[in-house]
Amino acid sequence: MDSYSIPAAAKALGTSAPRVYRAVERLGFEPSVGQRGMYLTAAQLEILREALGDAKPAGNLSRETVKVLAALASKPRGVRSKRAVARAAGVSPTTVGKVLDVLERNDVVRVEQRVLPEGAAREVNVLALNSASPVWRAVAPDVRRVHLHPEPQSNSDPKTVPVRLRHHFWNSDVASLRLPENADYVASRLLRTNDPDAIVWAAEHLPATAIRKACTIRGMDEAQKTLIMNLVASRE
Repeated sequence: MDSYSIPAAAKALGTSAPRVYRAVERLGFEPSVGQRGMYLTAAQLEILREALGDAKPAGNLSRETVKVLAALASKPRGVRSKRAVARAAGVSPTTVGKVLDVLERNDVVRVEQRVLPEGAAREVNVLALNSASPVWRAVAPDVRRVHLHPEPQSNSDPKTVPVRLRHHFWNSDVASLRLPENADYVASRLLRTNDPDAIVWAAEHLPATAIRKACTIRGMDEAQKTLIMNLVASRE
């Protein structure tokens, strides 16, 4: 059976040994003890991956930068504040501020004005990933493999397309569409729009198989496809 020392487990997860030690104690693990310290099983490492996330440096980007990019990639509508990015990435607000300053200077992240459905449509400034950035395109495959600490998710499983998104089905009998039975068709329509709300809703609520199938449709922008697949990967 594979076993991992605490430093090896930290390296595998892209985090620090002290953080792994704290998680081992918090989770009540009883690791084996060898001549060089404690050792974890492969099963325990997977539990730690779920508890702590999994993010390794990519190219010349730090682990914290990769986590920030992964958090932004999982939210195509954009993020309202640096503190919200910090919560999603599992990184301190101070570190996120420094990382975002560098990413903004290099045009990897932009502050954009978008209309968000917050009770009523409102124009707000959000932090958003620039999917056309050469830096982003170079690291996107590595970022897609990042596993962030999961944020609380709604347990509701929608049975129909939300009213706010039904205008995307203007030439269909949208009221007759049922989920998950018609998920492939719904995904193919919503993911071809330029509506961030539609894309996020589809990626969060439709089956991953339907999302992946929709992404094989000819003519879909590659940058948008990368964002969608990152969002789906963050669910799994």
